[in-house]
Amino acid sequence: MFFLIAFIAGRLASIAQRGLWLLEVILHIGAHRTGTTSLQRALQQNQHNLKKNGVAFWGPRQTRGGRFSGLLRATDADDAETKRLIGRNRGVISLECDRLAKQGTRRLIVSEENILGSMRHNLRTSLLYPGLPTRLARFADLFGSKLTRVGLSIRPYDRYWASALAFTMPMGVPAPVEGDLDRLVTQPRSWRQVISDVARVFPGVEIAVWDFERLIGRPQAQYRVLTGGNGRIQPSDAHHNASAPREALRELLLARGDADGARAIAPGSGRYMPFKAHHIDALNARYLEDLAWLRTTSAARVNFVEEASELPAFATRIAGRGRT
Repeated sequence: MFFLIAFIAGRLASIAQRGLWLLEVILHIGAHRTGTTSLQRALQQNQHNLKKNGVAFWGPRQTRGGRFSGLLRATDADDAETKRLIGRNRGVISLECDRLAKQGTRRLIVSEENILGSMRHNLRTSLLYPGLPTRLARFADLFGSKLTRVGLSIRPYDRYWASALAFTMPMGVPAPVEGDLDRLVTQPRSWRQVISDVARVFPGVEIAVWDFERLIGRPQAQYRVLTGGNGRIQPSDAHHNASAPREALRELLLARGDADGARAIAPGSGRYMPFKAHHIDALNARYLEDLAWLRTTSAARVNFVEEASELPAFATRIAGRGRT
């Protein structure tokens, strides 16, 4: 069956290469805790209108429903089953992309933050998306020249790590102790390195980066950044997958018998923030370095958008800061 799929995919690919139909792929890769679910839900709700304009959308319903079953596996999973699944994923996705193109679809938006890795793995290793080039290479091979743009949202490290912890603790991740927090503050990987990994693995592909804190709760604006200013979706003010507030985390830890972890969380219903002032100063300094690099980078295909006010000027390409 696999060889039949591969044969048909190859035949269709040769037809596409002769220019009978074309499909552009835009890949939204996250990051986690930057409003990815809200954007995905908004795109899902707008699917009918998107389709009328020649745009298809794949979100978690498709990517986690089996279509990316091998592609999203850990990079150290090199067993025969993983290879079989990846081969099957490639065959099915190639057929599906060619089917969309034949139907007149001009653009496919794929949104899946787990392409980067997982929050649990980040916390377990105290690293920001380790092994990323290997993960991304699977998708470079998968989409090839169809891929024209990759979208990524970033946020300050203190809020990113705090949100990841607050979201995963109810799933069984233990409350952090001081040593855990110190390792997260001093871990060597930065958003700049993540973006550089993307640039290396996808040469010639445009990279759209936006500051989540500036576009929070605005999936319509995020969509326009992702697509280079092309198209609109109906606005949505809904927030999804919010991390647990402090009081809920305190109750959770007490129920687990972790009294020390519960005491480390300040009472109240506000946002969870485990880092001390000196931690936050160090993390903010690193984030400011990332922003300075994004604003001045000489990489013309890395386009950074901070403010929603920059969006009206967009035409066919992203007019973000840092363009030379």
